[in-house]
Amino acid sequence: MESYKLKCLNAIPKGGSYKFVFCNLVGKKVGIYRGLACAIAQVFFVPGVLHYGNLQAMHLWLMLHRNIFITILCLLALLATLFTCFSNEPGTSNKSLVALLKVEEKKPVYNYRHKLDTRVPALKKFCRDNNYSTQYCFMVDMSIHSGKKRFFVYNLKKSSVECEGLVTNGAGSETGSEKLLFSNVPGSGCTSLGRYKIGNSYNGRFGLAYKLHGLNKTNSKAFERYVVLHSHSCVPEDDIYPGSICPSLGCPTVAPEFLTTLSNYISKSGKPVLLEIYE
Repeated sequence: MESYKLKCLNAIPKGGSYKFVFCNLVGKKVGIYRGLACAIAQVFFVPGVLHYGNLQAMHLWLMLHRNIFITILCLLALLATLFTCFSNEPGTSNKSLVALLKVEEKKPVYNYRHKLDTRVPALKKFCRDNNYSTQYCFMVDMSIHSGKKRFFVYNLKKSSVECEGLVTNGAGSETGSEKLLFSNVPGSGCTSLGRYKIGNSYNGRFGLAYKLHGLNKTNSKAFERYVVLHSHSCVPEDDIYPGSICPSLGCPTVAPEFLTTLSNYISKSGKPVLLEIYE
């Protein structure tokens, strides 16, 4: 080591360039770091500033601590990159960077409440004019994925959703895409859009159920098709999106626990409760 130190010191020619000597000394010893050492020498080591002791100390430090040295350089390079990214030089902008990071937020998101709220005024008028409950109504938005809650108990007085649950669509309505097919034809197994009067309750194949009377041309054969409001254990309580729930034969089928909740609203109402299925 001592002999190498002397070689380092003696290698500096009189009147020579310190940065040239530093570059060659370090390059010969370090090997793959030669280019890096040369670059540093060109920037920081100016002739006339270094003396023999400083050159020797720097050379030995690089030999013993080159890993630390390279780590520091990497950190400096990272800081320089970040500075470049966030600088406001021509062609760059912090606003554009923020906009890039918020691309996901700009994707259109389906707002079921907006559609629901736009339908409420007509429902309030219908319920008032046709002697239906003006306190509550049930609303089903079939444009929402079956794995998400799309059956809503709506408070007409407070203009708010009180509770919500999962509900099936008819197996015949499924087309292999997100778009559903709707039909009023017997045997189609499809969901029918429109307004329904929730009729009398009875105990059938699936336990408690409520007869449904279609009030529009699009669902006028609901009673004939045995389309009823009932529950089934295949319908879970909570969202399972992106998974889908089981289909029905056209009945709006809910989870057993949710049907109990709906039953409480129906039984406490002195007037028929209106159900609307829409998309």
